Amino acid sequence: MKQFLHTTTIVLAVLTVCSPSKIWGQIVEDDPTQLLQLNTITTAVPFLMIAPDSRSGAMGDVGVALSPDANSMHWNPAKMAFSTNEVEMSLNYAPWLRALVDDMNLAYVSSVRRLNKRQAFGVALRYFSLGNITFTDEVGTTIRDFQPAELSLDGGFSQKFSDRFSGGFSARFIHSNLTGGVAVQGAESRP
Repeated sequence: MKQFLHTTTIVLAVLTVCSPSKIWGQIVEDDPTQLLQLNTITTAVPFLMIAPDSRSGAMGDVGVALSPDANSMHWNPAKMAFSTNEVEMSLNYAPWLRALVDDMNLAYVSSVRRLNKRQAFGVALRYFSLGNITFTDEVGTTIRDFQPAELSLDGGFSQKFSDRFSGGFSARFIHSNLTGGVAVQGAESRP
């Protein structure tokens, strides 16, 4: 039985290495329609996935596991009820990708207020500036300069149910103006 498994493993390894078929990871080069398609994964308002506070960001985005503070509005609103201070505020500023460009930045301000021993309310404002971008057409003619920016405003509430259990919710308003109304690939855009 042991020799059978050993022989089977060797045969499968040889067949895998000597397989004459091609393996394509993203597109098939023989299909010209796929060569012109955008194959990247795009998400709406990706700035929301950037850690807004330097403490959590430096620790690998572990804000959910840290002690409750004013930045809990971003990571887990339910943590606000465990705050030990009556009022907490946090102000964060990060020059984003400074080695590549000098005018991108992320600013974040948040505040948590305990209403009583079991409830807390929090608000947060996040602003992401992408700096100055020059829009051009297909041949490189300048259309205009623009400073794209994204903004989110959050409000949340937290209720402590026991010494170790709480629940919370938050609502978010998002504004994204990345193109300033410039047509992108023939499609009109607006903030």
